[in-house]
Amino acid sequence: GTMNRFWKTLLLTGTLAVIALGGFAAWHFTQPQAATLATSSTDQRLLPVTYQLVSSLEEAAGQAEAPATVYTRLGYAYVQSARETGHGQYTDAAEAAFHRALEADPESFEAMGGLGTVLLTRHRFAEALAWGEQAVAANPRLALSYGVVLDALVELGRYNEAVAAAQQMVNLRPDIASYSRISYLRELYGDLPGAIDAMQRAVSAGSGSREHTSWSRVYLGHLYFHQGNFEAAEAAYQEALYFHPGYGPAFAGLGRVYLAQQQPEQAVASYEAAAEALPIPEHTISLAGAYEAAGRTPDAEALFAEAIDELEGERASGMDVDDELASLLLKRNQNLPYALRLAEGAYDRRPTVKNASLLAWAHHHNGNPAEAKRFAEESLRLGTHDAVLYYRAGMIAATTNNKGQAKKHLQRALDLNPHFSAQEATEARRILATL
Repeated sequence: GTMNRFWKTLLLTGTLAVIALGGFAAWHFTQPQAATLATSSTDQRLLPVTYQLVSSLEEAAGQAEAPATVYTRLGYAYVQSARETGHGQYTDAAEAAFHRALEADPESFEAMGGLGTVLLTRHRFAEALAWGEQAVAANPRLALSYGVVLDALVELGRYNEAVAAAQQMVNLRPDIASYSRISYLRELYGDLPGAIDAMQRAVSAGSGSREHTSWSRVYLGHLYFHQGNFEAAEAAYQEALYFHPGYGPAFAGLGRVYLAQQQPEQAVASYEAAAEALPIPEHTISLAGAYEAAGRTPDAEALFAEAIDELEGERASGMDVDDELASLLLKRNQNLPYALRLAEGAYDRRPTVKNASLLAWAHHHNGNPAEAKRFAEESLRLGTHDAVLYYRAGMIAATTNNKGQAKKHLQRALDLNPHFSAQEATEARRILATL
């Protein structure tokens, strides 16, 4: 799905605490006095409170013998800056700040959790888990560390352990961070009403950070979208924009609703706003899809090519974006053997239900029906409330002449959300009619 990788996903993504950002080593934490990240002209997107926090902490970090806590707080302020702007340089700055904190105080569990958070944004989930576990061991009372552990476990497909971590986290602090993670797990396990309830609690709990609360509103919108309740989804996205004007993920949510309702021109406008507010490959891909739906084929082709280049660049810089790149290549029906290798790599490192579905789809496109069927079945093992998983499983069953399975899965996809994707829902109905 478009947004499932968002602060998961997150998309965005998935990892909930953070956004998937490019790892571009544009800036190194060598001269704290000369740090001008917050004040650089590229960052008008920063919320005023983040801007002021970063500026004052950069100044404090410039003093001789600044304590570890200053570097830790600066690291988290940079993580927040990365979420707000989509600029990879902030992720690099955050990582350097957390390392400086650990040099000053090797026992700083906040800095350990911070490094885990940075590694989550880089999609290096096994390393993130190791730092998160170290942070928990150093202080088992800090809910934030369990969040890092939980996000990494989810991305590694270790769902039972993730549920246990979520329970510990909510017991320590029933707040926006723990409720949003409980929501995500309930969604994975196919309990959409429970997921909506938990995300409503997250929104009600609120946060000192306007952006975090906005993110929860957007995710609530996604849950309504998955239910096929577009009116409630649109209202949640509009509410996020009311409290946080210009919020990129909320524009992307609106784009998704308009596409599903076959209003491509409105979708284009929304996705253009999303891509401008937060320039990440996910928004580029969504905008390209909207151009395609609006009949603007050359614009779509150019943007899809640009997104493939962006993802290849992130991959070359050491980020694990194999799933996103494989997914895009399959969507474009290009370079299919390479897409299969990418999907295999993503699944080997992270055997999640989404990656099982992606691998099934890659095998399907490469003409390997037995493997496609095996991974499609695995992708449904939690009963995740996601029409795309059932659509793919149904299409695979149809090609392997398993009519009963095909009917069941395609019908389930349409029951979950009759407009989950304009093209795919139409295709699902067409195949169902032939069965």
